[in-house]
Amino acid sequence: MCEAFFISLHFAEIVCRNAIHKRLIERCGEKWYENMTLQKILDERFKYELLDAIGEEKRQHGEKLTSHHIVSALNFAFWEHLMTKRFERFLWSNGISCSFPNAPNRIGREDMRELIESVRRWRNRIAHHRAIFDKGPAKKHQDALFLIQWVCQDTGEWVAASSKVPAAIALRPA
Repeated sequence: MCEAFFISLHFAEIVCRNAIHKRLIERCGEKWYENMTLQKILDERFKYELLDAIGEEKRQHGEKLTSHHIVSALNFAFWEHLMTKRFERFLWSNGISCSFPNAPNRIGREDMRELIESVRRWRNRIAHHRAIFDKGPAKKHQDALFLIQWVCQDTGEWVAASSKVPAAIALRPA
């Protein structure tokens, strides 16, 4: 069952971080990771994570460093952190539709942060081989699909059609 979740969870993380990355570029430019205001707002843990990622990626890529290298070096919790209240004015003053264009109008920044947290925690539960049968796997799968679809409907439909989660759930022992 855990293996069946890999595609939807991987896409959920990648689509989510790319959506927030797009907003960072709109707000701060291509080198958003050097923006001092952003760095000041970050929780200390995530500030150090960002600075470590910048240093490591500069060592690896030198002059060819782009923000895309930084994006892939940061963990899912970093991207969830950018959805917290402390970033409301800096990133989300005009709402979340710039990054999550297909989200229902009733979904706000905090709702999106909660969804991202739920998907991230589920991914971690699976990665650490914890029990999942009794934790509502069908709902968790739907959460991952919502996160994907609210960024890109086409990607969401493709992941849903490719997913083996429903079949794995149907096969579980009674």
